[in-house]
Amino acid sequence: MKNSKLSIFKALLSDNLKLSKKHNKNEKLLLDFISALDSGEDMNEPFFSEALKHIRNEMKDISIIPRDSQAENLQEYWKNLFPEGLTFFEDKADVIKDIREKRTVTILDLNDDNIKDIPGEMTFTSNVLLTIPDKCCDLDKLDLPEELKRALPEVMKEEQLYWFDHPVQMGEIQEKNEILYGLKGLSEALAFEKRSNTVDKDARIDVLLSVSVTHHGLQSLAAPYLQYELSQCNEINDLNIYVFTEKKCRELLDILSAESDSISRYFGVDGKYGRHYNFLKAINVLWKISMNPDLKGTFKIDLDQIFPQEELKTYTGKTAFEHFQSPLWGANAIDSKGRNVELSMIAGALVNESDIKKSIFTPDVSIPDLNAPLNDLVFFKHITMALSTRAELMTRYKNDTSLDGVNKAISRIHVTGGTNGILIDALIKHRPFTPSFIGRAEDQAYILSVLNEEEPLLRYFHEDGLIMRHDKEVFAGESIKAAKDGTYIADIMRILYYSYYAALLPGGIEKTKEETYPFTGSYISKYPFTLAYMRFTFKLLEIYEEGYSERADNMMELGETRLQPLIHSLCKKNILEDEYFDEKKQWNLFYDEVEKLISLVHLEDTIGFDKRKRLEDVLNSCRLT
Repeated sequence: MKNSKLSIFKALLSDNLKLSKKHNKNEKLLLDFISALDSGEDMNEPFFSEALKHIRNEMKDISIIPRDSQAENLQEYWKNLFPEGLTFFEDKADVIKDIREKRTVTILDLNDDNIKDIPGEMTFTSNVLLTIPDKCCDLDKLDLPEELKRALPEVMKEEQLYWFDHPVQMGEIQEKNEILYGLKGLSEALAFEKRSNTVDKDARIDVLLSVSVTHHGLQSLAAPYLQYELSQCNEINDLNIYVFTEKKCRELLDILSAESDSISRYFGVDGKYGRHYNFLKAINVLWKISMNPDLKGTFKIDLDQIFPQEELKTYTGKTAFEHFQSPLWGANAIDSKGRNVELSMIAGALVNESDIKKSIFTPDVSIPDLNAPLNDLVFFKHITMALSTRAELMTRYKNDTSLDGVNKAISRIHVTGGTNGILIDALIKHRPFTPSFIGRAEDQAYILSVLNEEEPLLRYFHEDGLIMRHDKEVFAGESIKAAKDGTYIADIMRILYYSYYAALLPGGIEKTKEETYPFTGSYISKYPFTLAYMRFTFKLLEIYEEGYSERADNMMELGETRLQPLIHSLCKKNILEDEYFDEKKQWNLFYDEVEKLISLVHLEDTIGFDKRKRLEDVLNSCRLT
């Protein structure tokens, strides 16, 4: 099949790689795969023969013609398979302006019941990712209570159930313990507020922590482990810390609903990232009913992030807590398409620890050039992320006369896992969720469930200057580096999940992709298998070219154990569709039960009072400090 429409891949390969002629088995498979794409031949190896079938099916209606240069080949490829990449060849200022215009909302009325007392009207949430100690370590030398040391050997024999980017190893030294780091940072932020007279001197804040574990046996060890670590740290003050394990989640559901068996599939903390992300939002409706009737909003942080209070005050004139008092949080507005929107979610931004000396407004993603590796160019997320960061996360209202933060503001699509929040009443009303099959970018998937529902549409507002310092490289650099191949596979899987998920939403792929342009939308594709296999193949070929054969072989194994089962499941009719709609049904049942309980309590019904008291008892049993 000469002049095949698929020969663009061979052209891209020849533009970028100069592989040696000595190939191992896996490397030869990859090269045979590229040749088969170009020639139309088949392969016997199952993983790649299935790939050929999917890619040829996706590309049957498009034509891609190889050009003379790398830049021309990329433009030809991007035009068809990754249109967001074409922004690289456009004027960056114009692209940023266009994104902001699409995100601009005209304020109808500000929230006159905005949050004013942060300790009394907000919770802060975060997730603890916990795993076993390194199997080579000497457990006796770990700084842990004897009962935990005795229990760990059996847990370490268990099969690992879940994988996370950089979980905390039980017994990690305090200086490298992300849990303690984040909580100390939050405690210091509160102390700064007290010195600034923005909160009462005796104020405490409620901190709700979910604990997600890699091994089942850690569930029962998590709370005593955290209790011990907190008791050894004297730098965490004035935080009411509550810890939620899978067992505690089930206890809460058993009180709330007769449908607890069904809802517990989704309401919990163990599993992929989407599951605990939903929990950290949903737990707050029970908190408002049972623990704090004055609760108005909740805000999620990651534990490798801190509020840089001195810089916030210097650059923005506000402390972190003063940013939460914005009347934009809960405002009503009209978006650029004339739709009514409710700005009941809040989104901030990040600055890298290494960049904050330049300015707190230094984007945490640099604008790339075409010297990037081929696998990055095939899916050029770095350009879309960089432009989206500047257009949304770095918007300054005072520096743009058309965006004053009072009459006009920015509605956000691009958010980060920390630095976002929601008002509790809006949570009950709109019921957003991230499907629990989402294992990466759960933060950006959250809004998709309500993206094109009935008006008023639930949206994030951009709070100019609400910035947290991202310190992950300071103490988690080694674990991040060790996990980068697994992270890369998860990012490939994200294309498949997002594309199939978007097809189920109102407006389908085209409308969802348009609404989430450019960064989030770049993961939504009509050609997800092609993008996934090309990223995987070119990444492996690059690793082989660099001489790291063992690493490449391990990554091939990762692809076969994680990517291939996903592809099989997606090809089964209605697998994700059935999961998504069942989960949506169960979250509706959860919030229906919440509304019933609120009504019973309001009517001073004895059943309602009993349930509320029992929920309160379980919630109080989760308190560590």
